[in-house]
Amino acid sequence: MTSLFLDHPLFFSGTLFVLLIIAVESGFRIAVLSTANLDQDCREQIAASRDALGILLSLLLGFTLAMALPRFDLRKQLVLDEANAIGTTSLRAELLPQPQRMQARALLSQPGLFAGEPGPAVINDGDRPQQINPNLSLANRSGICPAESNCNHRPFCFLVK
Repeated sequence: MTSLFLDHPLFFSGTLFVLLIIAVESGFRIAVLSTANLDQDCREQIAASRDALGILLSLLLGFTLAMALPRFDLRKQLVLDEANAIGTTSLRAELLPQPQRMQARALLSQPGLFAGEPGPAVINDGDRPQQINPNLSLANRSGICPAESNCNHRPFCFLVK
């Protein structure tokens, strides 16, 4: 039942609209039957409660948006930074000598390498395929940069020898 509402937002909006109309109409009918509108004190209490509830809801909405917007901007900036880093790495890979250029191109063309998507990423290093550890840098994944070198595992650290 939940997937029906989540997969069809127009159906969800229509159902919500109909439910709200039913709630308003039933509240109006109950108010008419209970003669709540005849007493002036009761009307003032209902109006005060309605106003207080509206203020609380507006504050809730305002603070929710105020907290969500910086997170959205941060996510957008992180995606942009990652895309720029991938593009820069791709351009720098073109400057490498031929054997390393092919290895870098093969690593950059693998789907899910940067996005953290599931699935084994395997590179073929001669006769022995290797499983790529996602915690290692690009240069270390290609087997060019040994773990014991002093390059801090930066991409393309093999250029500085």
